[in-house]
Amino acid sequence: RLRPGASGAPRRLRRVRLQCSRAQWRGRSSCCEVVLRRICGYMDPSLVRGAPAGAGRYDGQQDHIGHGAPPHIPSPFETGPKHVAGAADERSRLLDQAMNRFGPGAKPQDKAMHVQTIAAMVIVPWMMFFLVALTLALAPASRLSRGAAWGVAVMCLAFSVLLLQVYFHSRAPIYKYVGGLGVAAVILACVEGSAAYDRYTLQYWMGASRARLKDVSPSLTASGYSNAAALTFTDDAGVDLDRTLGYRGIEAGGTVYCVAPILDTAAAEVNEVRFWAIGKDCCMKTWGFQCGAAQSPTARSGLVYRRVPGARSSEETYQIYLNAVSQACAMYSLRTSEEPIFVSWTEDPEADLGKLFSMAVLSVSVASLVYLIASLALACGLHWLSARPPKDWQRNPRGLDYQGVA
Repeated sequence: RLRPGASGAPRRLRRVRLQCSRAQWRGRSSCCEVVLRRICGYMDPSLVRGAPAGAGRYDGQQDHIGHGAPPHIPSPFETGPKHVAGAADERSRLLDQAMNRFGPGAKPQDKAMHVQTIAAMVIVPWMMFFLVALTLALAPASRLSRGAAWGVAVMCLAFSVLLLQVYFHSRAPIYKYVGGLGVAAVILACVEGSAAYDRYTLQYWMGASRARLKDVSPSLTASGYSNAAALTFTDDAGVDLDRTLGYRGIEAGGTVYCVAPILDTAAAEVNEVRFWAIGKDCCMKTWGFQCGAAQSPTARSGLVYRRVPGARSSEETYQIYLNAVSQACAMYSLRTSEEPIFVSWTEDPEADLGKLFSMAVLSVSVASLVYLIASLALACGLHWLSARPPKDWQRNPRGLDYQGVA
């Protein structure tokens, strides 16, 4: 209850303004209108709870907080007969200014507020996406490292849920949007980081901790070389480019899985293959094997591709190569071991091993860039929808006419 000249009126006015400002976030435009009336200095006492019946507008010589007001100032909320016709248009214009401040008439501080809101909706979720995806993709294969990487993902998810909890108490849309986008960012980052780890980083960390073996003969049994990181074969070993196969199975998903036998003189005589050169999309059906350094006459090394239990991508790829080897053996009348060794034929195994780590970083970087663009577009759309002009029912709340009588 505010009366002219009442003690403590400014303090009460600030309290009421704060309450009305909070109510505005809940869509109570009638309370927003009261705030506009009080800010403009034209509050109608009949709108204030507890005001005497029939109370009208102040006479203009004294405003609602006890200070003198300039007389004869036309009010956009004037209820007199001369101003009723234009009251609706002026009232709508002021509500548009208060609830949607886009456009050429917006003040610089209002435009800065919109920029800051969009920046928060874009940068915070993007930082969580990049951090979680990079951590999950590049963390070493040890249990402690993988547990720490998943702990970062859980912390980012908890922070996003906390923002949603803040929204349920404050009803400020910025917390809802940042929290919701943060949850989506963490989920997508977990998918991308795990995929990059299975495809690239796992093979890198497994190879970095394994031995490099030299003078390996292709005619020897392959059971003792499955745990090696890289193999260097004898001088008489090489890739048989005349008996290659490009496998296109249903499980390959359109990718061509290429295999070619690695033989020396002894292995070629008995047609038994224990080591296979592999690659993807680098050969035709039965010819043109160009995977790695297969066309180089000086190449004698191979980077071992191993099946890692629990890694979905690794197990699926290894099984597809096994199917390709089975088909090649049936076509060329070859024999092979139950678990042959697959290698990427190369001249420098260390350089190829480092490329796996670089490919993981590149995969996360590209995914982060795509997410940043999508997040920017989504944030602008959500912010624009939340700041759209009020509807007709918001401009004229139920129970409140243009004379300002509740």
